[in-house]
Amino acid sequence: MVWHPLQGTDGHLTLVTDDFYYYALTAEKFVDTGRLSFDGITTTNGFHPLHMGLLTALLFVTNGLTVPFWLFLAAMSVGLIVATFELLLVLGRRLFPSSELVPAAALLVTLEAERMACWGMEVTPALVLMLLCCVTACRAQLGSWRDGAILGFVLSLMVLARLDTILLAALLVGGQLLVCPTWQVRWRGLVSLAVGSLPLAAYLATNVAVFGSPLTVSAQAKQINRGFGVNLDALFDLAAYPLGLLACVLVPVALALAIIRVRTVGKLDAPRAVVLATLSFSVLFYATFALRSSWILFQWYFYPLILATFVGVLVVGEHLSQADVGRWLSRPATVKVLTALAGSVLMVVAAGTSWKRTIDWDPGANSIYVHATELAKFGKEHPGVYAMGDRAGLTAFMLDQPVVQLEGLAADQRMVDNIKTERDLVEVLAAYAVDYLIVSVSVPLARRDDCWIVTQPNRRQSGDNTRKMSGQICTAPVFEFISPRPEVDGEVHTYVFALKNDKSVSDS
Repeated sequence: MVWHPLQGTDGHLTLVTDDFYYYALTAEKFVDTGRLSFDGITTTNGFHPLHMGLLTALLFVTNGLTVPFWLFLAAMSVGLIVATFELLLVLGRRLFPSSELVPAAALLVTLEAERMACWGMEVTPALVLMLLCCVTACRAQLGSWRDGAILGFVLSLMVLARLDTILLAALLVGGQLLVCPTWQVRWRGLVSLAVGSLPLAAYLATNVAVFGSPLTVSAQAKQINRGFGVNLDALFDLAAYPLGLLACVLVPVALALAIIRVRTVGKLDAPRAVVLATLSFSVLFYATFALRSSWILFQWYFYPLILATFVGVLVVGEHLSQADVGRWLSRPATVKVLTALAGSVLMVVAAGTSWKRTIDWDPGANSIYVHATELAKFGKEHPGVYAMGDRAGLTAFMLDQPVVQLEGLAADQRMVDNIKTERDLVEVLAAYAVDYLIVSVSVPLARRDDCWIVTQPNRRQSGDNTRKMSGQICTAPVFEFISPRPEVDGEVHTYVFALKNDKSVSDS
């Protein structure tokens, strides 16, 4: 992220995810106009607020998405990863004070956290706050007004960083209440937690007042189902991911061992409550997602596995330490040798990755960049209001025209309501005064007579069970191209439809 802007390439634009630009462009418009808007037309809350605040602060200092912004973003990401590693060490030593595996386990999961940090998404600050919450919960005494308020405040920051961590917050609070000796202490703890959580309460109340729902529009858009269903594709995606496959085996085993340990000891203390909460959170997170959403699992949705894998390794290591092989593996000398070997291998891998992502990195090989570049050329000759669903992030940045987001992820409440009612897409586009519709799909658009059938959100991202807007566009595309999608050995068909009279197109 430092190399490319200093070298004058566009490589840094493709290191972050496409959804990063939903944050960056909204933050940029907020700095310029004081309005939270991705397209410059509508008002949105389709973001996790803490990360939006961090990016807004960076943009205020750097005056736009310029070279200094990317350098500051890289520095912030590095700082958050250092904090992640240090907090992993602190948490591991509080949960398992006699375990020699803590540094090795921290090294293992920090490598994955580093990879996530390059995407520019909210999961990086969220992970730091998740760890801070767990560390705080290990030592908090809910009988103390001060400790309860501090824990509530840290929990509220965590949820503001990533709203679905409210599941982890509930599990941590539940564990703390179970540890409390009397009902009087529990009530005192709940009151102090509520006082500390006032920032979160204020945010949710603002959402209800302005948007009519405590949920963000992006969260609502991903839960608009036609009926009950289980998103098995998401679970298969989880198992296809290397860390996900490890966690699918490790986390259930570790959770069972942790429960057995508590039942054997006959007492639940604060550290064991945190262990159970962190392991249960990952299970509950993916189970809830599979039941509530038919969307695909985006790569940053694997963030719960960082903490769950770390704790899972330590739980299993504690159990194995009682066996002969476990005692040998947990010897300080053995752990140091194994950690040094693992660290050396990871350094070699990191060096290779650094070469591929800097000197050997070609943004032209990125399908979204190629897609955005082609549309940016078209947009220079055809100014107006655009609308699109998938791939709207980097495309909106390079197009430099207003882009209405048709999936509801960075749109207003009205767009979410349009999707809920499956309103005719052509009517929706007219209501937003859209001049050009961009459609990008993995297979050519279906046609009925002389009309193209367009559906948003796209099935490839949202699945079959999500409600969608559909419409027929009965004028030929004014621009059409096919771009490669090498990451899945496929291609993307892109169509641009002029919805109003376009004299420049007619003349050409």
